[in-house]
Amino acid sequence: MDLKLRGARALVTGSSSGVGWAIARELAAEGASVVINGRDALRLGAAVDRIHQAVPGAEVDAVQADLSGAAGCQALQESVEDVDVLVCNLGVCEPRPFEVVSDVDWQHLFEVNVMSGVRLVRHHLPRMKSRGWGRIVFVSNEFADSAADGAGPGHMTTLAPSSILRGLTESCEGTGVTVNTVVPGPIRSEGTKRMLATLAREAGKSIQEVEQEHMARAHPAWARKRFLEPAELAPIVAYVCSSPAGRLNGSTLRLA
Repeated sequence: MDLKLRGARALVTGSSSGVGWAIARELAAEGASVVINGRDALRLGAAVDRIHQAVPGAEVDAVQADLSGAAGCQALQESVEDVDVLVCNLGVCEPRPFEVVSDVDWQHLFEVNVMSGVRLVRHHLPRMKSRGWGRIVFVSNEFADSAADGAGPGHMTTLAPSSILRGLTESCEGTGVTVNTVVPGPIRSEGTKRMLATLAREAGKSIQEVEQEHMARAHPAWARKRFLEPAELAPIVAYVCSSPAGRLNGSTLRLA
């Protein structure tokens, strides 16, 4: 299926690895000119090289910027003034008991998981509307409806896109711009892999054992009984970003 993204410019936040990188690669494969973003210059360079290897001839740029504060968002906006597709993928989760999460920690989670997207949408939405076409996609996670393994504080902030979505949807009616959220089930993101490695080390178990225990405890109703891979999510996000998906606006797509 031709997603009609050739020539479009796309920005994917948090895309030097994992889910964000897989989305950027998929968009590049569909012919979009892609900008990836992250904090580490070396990882960004490696990510660009891997996309070029996966998609020969792909148009890929990288912007190093820390989106956990206004200054980093401003730097990214100045480097990438205009895009047709904005994928707000950046998000962090730090599994810890609620009572030990400080005000500073809460503020950090809010800045990364909420304000990074808010600032970028505020910048790019008027430009999309003026052209009469644009796609904004928030990538959330299924923890927005639950808070397993003491991960509540981090995951609470992932509820924000759902609330933001409602207001944005109304403001985009008839403009050619759509705003949607994609909510995957448990996914093998970079953060998930780090979490499982830490739990395995602390418990003196293999990562496979910890993964099975985590799935049984935190996701007992999950039919697949395994983590989704980023490559399984990426084509769904690419479709939501496409011209054929123009009728999708204000939708929350859940991957079972």
